[in-house]
Amino acid sequence: MTADLVAALWRTGALEKGSFRLKSGRESSIYVNLRRAVTEPALLEVLCQSLAKLLEPMPCTRLCAVPYGAWPLATALSLHRQIPTLLLRKEAKSHGTKNRIDGSYSQADRIAVIEDVVTSGGSALETAKTLASSGAKVVGVVAVVDREGGAKELLAEHGLSLASVCTLSHLKAHSDAPSTAT
Repeated sequence: MTADLVAALWRTGALEKGSFRLKSGRESSIYVNLRRAVTEPALLEVLCQSLAKLLEPMPCTRLCAVPYGAWPLATALSLHRQIPTLLLRKEAKSHGTKNRIDGSYSQADRIAVIEDVVTSGGSALETAKTLASSGAKVVGVVAVVDREGGAKELLAEHGLSLASVCTLSHLKAHSDAPSTAT
């Protein structure tokens, strides 16, 4: 990840300094909110290109976003790489088709899980397990930010690799960038 990209994340407010409690229950001095980044087309394109590079050694025929923060990233990546995407819901719908996974796939497909931010890896693993229980083959996980909270190790225990555009250590090393949106 280039210093320019990190600076752009700070500028858009996708990165904030302070004291934050994460979904995992852990405390952090840096909050990562990539929803802010994906609302900026030029920044979304750079993130998409970075994720596409991570997918090169991970041949896949489908993408699947971890609900819900990664949906815009997976959709943009799908357009960029011309790889169909699946949308996973946190819960099955109570109406209509009652699907939990939207999009077509077969057992022959190789699916890459797309995540915005990973800490413990729990959400990415849950996504992979849901896909596997429906007969899909998950080939790995790619994320924009690895908060280095054990995700790589947890996923490896389940036979999945994790590749990330950057780590929390990298963001902290460049935390002198402005932390307010301009």
